[in-house]
Amino acid sequence: KGAIFVDQLAEVPAGNTVVFSAHGVSKAVRDEADARRLKVFDATCPL
Repeated sequence: KGAIFVDQLAEVPAGNTVVFSAHGVSKAVRDEADARRLKVFDATCPL
C-alpha cells in the first residue's frame, strides 16, 4: 500500500485513516476529521 498525501480532508473518504504530520493541525481540522469519522493517528511532535 503506502501513504497518499492530501491537501484537504475532503480528499479522504469517510471512515479511512489519516496521519497528522509532526507539525500538527488546527483544532478546526481535527474537528472536521472527527465529524467525518476519520480514524486519526496524531504524529504531532510534543516539542
